[in-house]
Amino acid sequence: MKTTPQTLIDQYRANGWWGDEKLCDWLDLAVSTRPRQWALIDQPERAIIAEGSPQRLTFEDLAEKVSALSCQFYAAGLRTNDIVIVHLPNIAELAITYFALDRLGVIVSPVPVQYDLFELKHVAGEVNPAAYISTSHLKGEAFAETRMPALEGVCPTLCFGQSVRNATSINLDDRGDHANWRAYTASLDRSADDILTICWTSGTTGQPKGVPRSHNHWRISALATSSAANFTAED
Repeated sequence: MKTTPQTLIDQYRANGWWGDEKLCDWLDLAVSTRPRQWALIDQPERAIIAEGSPQRLTFEDLAEKVSALSCQFYAAGLRTNDIVIVHLPNIAELAITYFALDRLGVIVSPVPVQYDLFELKHVAGEVNPAAYISTSHLKGEAFAETRMPALEGVCPTLCFGQSVRNATSINLDDRGDHANWRAYTASLDRSADDILTICWTSGTTGQPKGVPRSHNHWRISALATSSAANFTAED
């Protein structure tokens, strides 16, 4: 799925601003060049926010977690160009979910944890999601269970943490149907100009507005940010 006109795609590529790398291509590059370098470190106070111990993952570890979770998403029926609402706090599972969905060519639609039934119903009506991904608890509150009614009759819920009624439990370790997942992902023909995310503005009319962004939109943003801050691979 593309939203940028081909004339602009050609222009941006000719100028060297856009390229061919998709989100997971950057992860694969890091795994091949610096597999044991730290890639993802949870905030130390994670236990206050969500269930589970703080994660410290190298790029190699991260890739393994991504594959395991992506296999579960495949088993749940998610496929290329599906749109999935992701409703998670700032924990390791959030970043891993992005990569795991991208392995399948699924479009990620992240929403802030502040969104409740009103906003979720609106977002679901706009994107017709194939799934809703959440966590069982947030700061001690039964988070997913109290938000799931907004998606009732729309899509299934996939949930990290404790078992939640009427939701499918997911985790970072169970690989599931790895052979069929590998065959499916190998068969995909995708472009860095395809939509990666649909993010949401606060909305001047009182309702969130979806903003689609491709891999290349995020690529140039990330490269510009790292250049401005003089980041290197050692940071």
